[in-house]
Amino acid sequence: MQEITNQEKVEVDEYKETIRKMLVEAPEGSEQKLVLIETMQQLGVAYHFNNEIEISIQNIFDASQQNDDNLYVVSLRFRLVRQQGHYMSSGNCTPSFIISLRFLLVGVN
Repeated sequence: MQEITNQEKVEVDEYKETIRKMLVEAPEGSEQKLVLIETMQQLGVAYHFNNEIEISIQNIFDASQQNDDNLYVVSLRFRLVRQQGHYMSSGNCTPSFIISLRFLLVGVN
């Protein structure tokens, strides 16, 4: 394996701090924060930010009664919270979300 130079280590640490700052500064429960967490998990770098992710997911779980009609955001929030080990009922969906989901599933616009 190739050795990492001091300059490369400094660059990696700077990138980690930049990403940590992005995660902390993104509004709680926002689509931006949810997508950032999902992307970090998919890239396999989430372990660098375990504490920040756990705090964010806990805050999302605590505010799980958020009303959102965006299917992507609702499903991403549900998956991330459940993946982190919290129980979130699928019954937390708003009536307008359920209606829009039914139309989406049957292909009616």
